[in-house]
Amino acid sequence: MNANVRKLAALAAAVVILAAGFALLPPLLEQRTLKPDASVVLPDKTAYDVRIADTPAARSQGLGGLASLKPNQGMLFVFPDAERPIFWMKDMRFPIDIIWLSKGVVVDEELDAPVPPIPSQPEARYLPEADADMVLEVSAGTFVAHHLANGDRLDVRLPAGYTRPAN
Repeated sequence: MNANVRKLAALAAAVVILAAGFALLPPLLEQRTLKPDASVVLPDKTAYDVRIADTPAARSQGLGGLASLKPNQGMLFVFPDAERPIFWMKDMRFPIDIIWLSKGVVVDEELDAPVPPIPSQPEARYLPEADADMVLEVSAGTFVAHHLANGDRLDVRLPAGYTRPAN
């Protein structure tokens, strides 16, 4: 009888552990998708479909949690005013190019920003050398592949009626 009670207790513990594992599984399997709502056209006429991140929450989340970007996709961070926004790679799963813009002109870049060893604990912080009012994040290698340089003007196409955020 004592052996049966131990077996039953072990079975109950296993069921609890499995149930907890299944409860945690959906968030791990869930993949964020990027839903573009604007575009950025590079000097070579290549268009990138971008998702605007213009709230504190959206800017903090950024591309974190996405498995990857489709070709010619990215995220455009829009700030209320020109500043020196610091970027990190929290929860990133792929390397990116970070391109700081001031009124559509490239003012700085961080090429091939790597995925942190522990995605939830990014070590590196990226700070531009000049004020920027927008930041474009695209797949690593984009800046070099399209021969971009500081001083290049990108054609940022925001949705009709779009207004810059207040915060």
